[in-house]
Amino acid sequence: MRAANAKVSRRGLGVVVFAIVASGVAATALDGCNTLLGIGPATAAPIADPLTCANYCNVVAQNCQGTNAEYLPAADGGVDTALCMTLCSMFPLGMYSAYPGDAGPATGNTVNCRLWHAQAAGDPANGSTAPQTHCPHAGPLGYYFCTDPSDTFITNFCQMDVPFCYEQDPRITVYNGGATEGNTATIESADEQVCQSVLSQADADGGFYQYSGAAPDAGVGDLTNTSGNTLNCRLWHFEFAVQTTSIPGQGPQTHCPHTEYPSVNAVGTPGPCVTADD
Repeated sequence: MRAANAKVSRRGLGVVVFAIVASGVAATALDGCNTLLGIGPATAAPIADPLTCANYCNVVAQNCQGTNAEYLPAADGGVDTALCMTLCSMFPLGMYSAYPGDAGPATGNTVNCRLWHAQAAGDPANGSTAPQTHCPHAGPLGYYFCTDPSDTFITNFCQMDVPFCYEQDPRITVYNGGATEGNTATIESADEQVCQSVLSQADADGGFYQYSGAAPDAGVGDLTNTSGNTLNCRLWHFEFAVQTTSIPGQGPQTHCPHTEYPSVNAVGTPGPCVTADD
């Protein structure tokens, strides 16, 4: 009986060994097929292609919420992926650098830089103020870190605002200084430079952009102002213009003029992003 049991045990062991070897061969073959198909091996929290707008929009929506949100929510209060994807398409991808990496914080006006800081915003190792610190860098303005050398967050804003608003309706861009009442001027090639110049002058007066250093104040976010003579107000109305492009009575025709300096309504009256003195 013992001999029989031993025989059965050896046979059972052989089956187990064969199964393990077979599964290993199958796994190797599957990995090979996956490689050919561009599918990575199964790992914890796999990211097949981290440097994409889709991945960036997912990460920034997850880690930057509430007063730290960088993109307006959808009408139902959920994540407006289309808005993020549209704005993300305005940034160059850049070269992917893994987070956290050894080279320090990512920089440059790229999706890569914004993705890096969006990941940093959700890292518990960075403490409870991580969203407050990193979300502004991860947002459209790329505040402080995610700008090109010698450029600022104002440059980033103008590079988004002017082309988008003109593409939607050339009558609503007045940064060239030649607009008549009603905003009927056509765009000039120097409009982005004029935008940067006039907004930089406004920023030099102090308080135009509500952040005063690399670390924003608690409870202050890029989208917390919908009125007042600030860049933050202009960002809100720019995003809303993008978000409501196809909605009659909203969209660029209504909200792009709000982003100008001075802020105006479509008919030339003072817009929401002004102060009592404007």
